[in-house]
Amino acid sequence: MFSIDEMIASQTALTQEDRARLMELLAEWQLLSDLSFADLILWTPKRKDYQSWPDGHLAIAHIRPTTAATVFAHDVIGNVINWGANPRIDHSLSTGEIDRDSEAELVGEILIKEETVPVTFNGRVIAVISRHRNADLMRSPSRLELNYREIAHKIYQMVAEGTFPIQNSFYRSESAPRVGDGLVRLDSSGQITYASPNARSAFNRAGWSGELEGEQLGHVVESVKPSLNIPTDESWRSILSGKNLRREEFENESGIFDLLVMPLVAGSDHIGAIVLLHNVTELRRRDRALVTKDVTIREIHHRVKNNLQTVSALLRLQSRRVDDEIAKTALEEAVRRVASIAIVHETLSNSSTESVAFDEVYDRIVHNAIELSTHKINVKKVGT
Repeated sequence: MFSIDEMIASQTALTQEDRARLMELLAEWQLLSDLSFADLILWTPKRKDYQSWPDGHLAIAHIRPTTAATVFAHDVIGNVINWGANPRIDHSLSTGEIDRDSEAELVGEILIKEETVPVTFNGRVIAVISRHRNADLMRSPSRLELNYREIAHKIYQMVAEGTFPIQNSFYRSESAPRVGDGLVRLDSSGQITYASPNARSAFNRAGWSGELEGEQLGHVVESVKPSLNIPTDESWRSILSGKNLRREEFENESGIFDLLVMPLVAGSDHIGAIVLLHNVTELRRRDRALVTKDVTIREIHHRVKNNLQTVSALLRLQSRRVDDEIAKTALEEAVRRVASIAIVHETLSNSSTESVAFDEVYDRIVHNAIELSTHKINVKKVGT
């Protein structure tokens, strides 16, 4: 059984740059699926090179939405369809156009609406996204669903134009806020045109009591008095204008909020933005508690080390003042033992793993014993 990577290498003409671009797209995979309320499948054309006509398509990725029920019970990754078996995928690959005109089809007991979106990179279509939704759920959409779908249409148009995802913009997408955490939609001037219920709740907790729609998002954030102990080079109005991809944290006395600003464009025109936000107050407080605990533990280890060194020094000082040879020998032995304990403690406390190299600890202990001894010690080590 071949892996997906092996199938991509042997059955497609994707270059390393193409694959890297698709990985950037897959990093945004969940966002697209959640906004669409749809399962997404990524198809790559099967062909030897870009001069050859494809003879089919290979499914290399599949994502299910968290905002709706899936329409596929099983993953389709690795499935292959021949050219002509799905005219919509063929059409998007050939023309570079989005195909939304298909009729819903009954698959099992679910009426599924399929749409296809070309993935454009460096002026050519390198893959096609097929979007699969439950048609029955599309008949009476809520305001939230309408806004999400409108946003999804704009982002899919950016995918078709090759402007999404924004290239070379890394913002730790795996930990970024999700659609379900809270979403704010901005127009081209940065004014709020829609805020999801979770987004409204987050801003209410932050201290905003009025309506969000119609307000400038930057003004809203500045109005709830963000913490001033974190300096920024830009004002919140500039950061939240929606013109650039940004990932920032906003903090005040009420909580900490993770904000991800994603601009929307049509061609070269800026047409708006979406802002995903997540209340990370408890998460950051736990992180800070762990950091504080870690610092405390390190300080305790440091003090133990200092105390052992102090005990060793006092014993060494006392041994120099004792005339009785037996007592002197006993004190010197105690010095070596305390020093050995200090070495073992230091090694274990500085190790970030669950195991340490015994040979290294042994060599340090022996070397330390030789230095502290008043007699000549011959050491012979056998093996490792």
